[in-house]
Amino acid sequence: MTGSITMAVSPQYFRSIVDGRKTIEGRLLDKKRKRMVNDGVDTVIFICTASDRRVTRKIVKFHNFHTFFEAAQVYYQEMIPWANSPEETAEAYGKFYTFDEQWKCGVVLLELSEFNQGLL
Repeated sequence: MTGSITMAVSPQYFRSIVDGRKTIEGRLLDKKRKRMVNDGVDTVIFICTASDRRVTRKIVKFHNFHTFFEAAQVYYQEMIPWANSPEETAEAYGKFYTFDEQWKCGVVLLELSEFNQGLL
C-alpha cells in the first residue's frame, strides 16, 4: 500500500491518537473512503481541529462493518478509549453519522499503528 490522506479530528480524539490509546479510527464507507481503500492508502495524517497540530499514523488494516454498533461489539475501547460499553461507542459515532447513512454505506475502521511518526 502507498499514499496518504488527511483526516480532521476534534482535540479529545486527537490527544487519544497521539498518546496511543485510540488505535482505531472509524469513518463512513462513502465514496471518498472507498477510494482510500481501493487506492491502497497506508498513512493517515490526523489534524487537530482546534490547533492545526498534526500526527501521522500508519494504517495496519482496514475492517469493514455494516454499522458502528456492529463494529463496537468488537473494538469499542480501541475506537473510543474512555467508553464503558459498545453502546457508548456506537452512540459517539452516531453523532457524526446517522444509522441510515451507516446502513446504506457501511463503515470502515482504520487500525492504526501506535508508532508516532511525528507530531507537528
